[in-house]
Amino acid sequence: MSIEDRLRDALQATANTVDDQTHRPLPERRPRPSMLRLRLVPLGAVAGVLIILVSFLTAQRLWDDPAERLQRTPVMPKFIFASTVDGGDTPNDSSYSLEVRESATGRLVDRYKAPKGFEFGGVAALSDNRTFYVTSELKSQKPCRTTIQRVRVSDAGKIIGMEPIAGGPVAGVGSGNGGLAVTPNDTKLAYAVQDCSAERRDEASAERTRIAVVDLVTNTQREWHDSGQGDGANQLSWAADGGHLFFVRRVEHKDSISEDTEELRRIKSSVPGGAQLAGNSKLIQTVKSPSIYVSALARPDGLSVFTSTMELQLGVGSEEPGSVPDPSRDSQGPVELLELSAQDGRVLRQIRLASASRLEIAAFKSDASGLYLLTSGGIVDLHKGGPARPLKGLDGVVDMDW
Repeated sequence: MSIEDRLRDALQATANTVDDQTHRPLPERRPRPSMLRLRLVPLGAVAGVLIILVSFLTAQRLWDDPAERLQRTPVMPKFIFASTVDGGDTPNDSSYSLEVRESATGRLVDRYKAPKGFEFGGVAALSDNRTFYVTSELKSQKPCRTTIQRVRVSDAGKIIGMEPIAGGPVAGVGSGNGGLAVTPNDTKLAYAVQDCSAERRDEASAERTRIAVVDLVTNTQREWHDSGQGDGANQLSWAADGGHLFFVRRVEHKDSISEDTEELRRIKSSVPGGAQLAGNSKLIQTVKSPSIYVSALARPDGLSVFTSTMELQLGVGSEEPGSVPDPSRDSQGPVELLELSAQDGRVLRQIRLASASRLEIAAFKSDASGLYLLTSGGIVDLHKGGPARPLKGLDGVVDMDW
């Protein structure tokens, strides 16, 4: 059989299967894929790649050292708030002001001059960088009183409000530089005052110094007292969690001023009111006269504290109070900051600042990250260890914060 015969037989067999009584549906028409679906496919792929990339970068940031993260993304507060004094021929001629300056340039944004006879002292800023507290005193007022003012600043840096905190003036004179400190979460304000009554100060049982903690949420407060040889407290600073308050306590020895000491201490914020400072706080370090603490500042983690010291010049042939800084000692070389362990006072590291005078760092505050240090001599990057970046216009600073 030829190929033609085979093809003819196959065609006939196929034809025999066709039934003219049976209707078969035509093939269904399938819809063509829409343009939207065609576009979504590549977009979904791109989104998947982006999610993987973001996840990788996020994990990398979490693995990085915290100090390196802060170095890459430092954010300094916009404004600096300062209490300043413009000295006259006599102390009565001195005039005090509050200043708001840009932290980036030192440019003066606003100034409020105190009424005649009033003095501004310690400054402590809230984390919003738009509110700060300052102590004020009317020097002619007897007995002495200290008022803590709450100052509000606009987004443009203009002073728009000032009112005393609840509770009114407190008895005593403020500690000035470092006499105010607020917790980073803005819930607690600490202040230090001294009794200004000469008669009471001569009594062995006199409560010469008080440190008070104000709850800014409930407007309640409690006080810790210091009597006997305790003769003042300043350089207040909080750990970030508000669990500990750091301060410098001055101890006076009446027999000889050369025996006076200053103690760097910390106290738990949970200590009840009425407690004695010395007996309820932990001693970190002591310096002996003629050395004093120019500044002391706790790191945000509360595990260490920065300090700077200098020597006073005692009166020649006399041991009366009234020691003054010795310029010759003060200007020898760059300023050195010591970072001490808050647990046992061990020196953890030293930072040298290219500053002309230790007095330039008397005002001594950290930003919330703990990376930058604000001093009267400028802003210091603690990660790099200096030198300080000078800020123009910061003259006659009593205290400041940001």
